[in-house]
Amino acid sequence: MQRGALYLVGLVYAVAWFVQVIKDGDTLADGVLPGWQALRMSLTPIWPGEEFGGGALRGTLCVSSGLTNLVFVAAFARLARGRPASSRWSWVLFAAAALNTFWIIDMSDPEDMRAGYWLWLASFALLGLVARPRPGAPQ
Repeated sequence: MQRGALYLVGLVYAVAWFVQVIKDGDTLADGVLPGWQALRMSLTPIWPGEEFGGGALRGTLCVSSGLTNLVFVAAFARLARGRPASSRWSWVLFAAAALNTFWIIDMSDPEDMRAGYWLWLASFALLGLVARPRPGAPQ
């Protein structure tokens, strides 16, 4: 695993939190961290007192998608500490990326997705690539 590639993926993930996620969504100029707004929205089904306008399946997918951020952070931290790459982590990150495509389907118009979403989604797949063990490397 190359450290430069790992940190570049971390930068992509971090930038995603600072740029607009959805059309008409908040921006930094509005005084809001767009990635935080998106995460908060995805976890709406579990916030007490929040109204959620979707069924159980949609709620489960929303919350699961929000929780994939924990997977990203755990995998990134593991690799940044110099732990060996693992095909298991790689596949978990690819699965998280696949789950996160739920938002494309959930949106009435996928063209409403902005750079923040695409960078965030790409960061999971890219980290999955970085997390893949190189041939002959210990796992």
